[in-house]
Amino acid sequence: MSISLNTVKKVSKLARIQLPEKKEPQEKLQKELSSILDWVQQLQSVNVQDVEALVNPSQLFEKKTPMREDQVTDGAIVEDILANAPEKAHNMFVVPKVVE
Repeated sequence: MSISLNTVKKVSKLARIQLPEKKEPQEKLQKELSSILDWVQQLQSVNVQDVEALVNPSQLFEKKTPMREDQVTDGAIVEDILANAPEKAHNMFVVPKVVE
C-alpha cells in the first residue's frame, strides 16, 4: 500500500514530527510508512478463525495466578513514612500551597 507525500506531511503534522523541507527525508518516511501499512495488511490476511484469544501471557504456560484474601491494613508505619519529611504536622506531610 503506497501513501502520498501529502499524507506523510499530514501524519507528521498530526504526530508533531518535525519533517525537513528536503524531499529526500520525506520520501524515506513515505517508504517506511508504506512498508508498515503493507505489513499490517499482510497481518490482516492471517486466518485466526480457530485461535483462542490470549488475554494474559501466563496462559501460554497454563499457570494460574494464586488468589489471596484481601486484607485492609493501615500499614502502622506512619512514623517511618514521615521520618524523612522536611515538614510535617498531625501525621501528614506539609507542602507549600500551589495556586495557578
